[in-house]
Amino acid sequence: MKGLLCFVVVLFVLCPMARSASFITGYNSNLHDRFDSTSFIASAFDLTGVARADNNAWATMLNSEYFISANHFHPAIGQSVTFYEGNSSSSATVIRSVASGVRLFNTDLWIGRLSTPVPSSIKSYTIASNIVNLSSTLGSYADQVVYQVGLRAANTVGGTTNFVVGLNNIEIGDSSAPALVGLGDFNAVGFVFDIATSPADVNRHNPGELGARIGDSGAPSFIVSGGNFLLVGTHSYVLSSLPEDSVSFPDFVESQSPNSPYQKPSNQTREVTYDNFVPNYRADILAIIPEPSTVALLVLAGLVAAGVTSRRRSRAKPAPCP
Repeated sequence: MKGLLCFVVVLFVLCPMARSASFITGYNSNLHDRFDSTSFIASAFDLTGVARADNNAWATMLNSEYFISANHFHPAIGQSVTFYEGNSSSSATVIRSVASGVRLFNTDLWIGRLSTPVPSSIKSYTIASNIVNLSSTLGSYADQVVYQVGLRAANTVGGTTNFVVGLNNIEIGDSSAPALVGLGDFNAVGFVFDIATSPADVNRHNPGELGARIGDSGAPSFIVSGGNFLLVGTHSYVLSSLPEDSVSFPDFVESQSPNSPYQKPSNQTREVTYDNFVPNYRADILAIIPEPSTVALLVLAGLVAAGVTSRRRSRAKPAPCP
């Protein structure tokens, strides 16, 4: 049965090769499209720091220079990333190229750096700070509502404005879920999505529940704290639970929220979207990228050093002849 499960996992990895789109229960363009919608569900939050690149991959800003994405599908070095300063497709854009990037250990996380910092009009997101042992608990994250970003339509449709937001709940945790699919071995949290329309649809947000699909890899999931988005995950892969996998599938569910609709043995109508669980890597990420205050200090130090050098040079100038 492990062999069958491996096949199912690989088939549903959120890679960019096929052309698909997020499933949103009761999808409504006026509710779920970021751009040009009248009643956007995330209108109270700033999404200017979430963008797409030339290759359709996602980038979520961590500060003015650095962004996070999925290692198996990320903006390529040299490609452009397009940010919008508002939720209108005619909003002013900020375009930056990708200068460099690095995989974070053996995870499916990729930290990229832009060639030039983005202006303050582009939002940077704070990573949620609570660390939890996903092998036994979801801690304070259990059942928290998340706002999840994904594609509105196939990758080739809409370009950089192909952008929807749906809802789900953090329901499953695993400390080494995707080892079988070659993505690495890392902490992940899961979100249950019921793909059945009958006899029982257990989706908890209707309309609005999101099930990630191919092309969504690297897009972010946010929780809300103090009226602001906190980054908790980036989409990585999907497991489709088939009845034949009921023995092996629970290996990917080490912790579970009390209200999760996921049950063992598996129900063939359900899928689980797994995200890289970013909070457990927060310290490692911050070791790679400078904090905004550090960037400011480095810039200030550079200006001061330049000023000192300039003064020294001016003092060294010979006095003019009488």
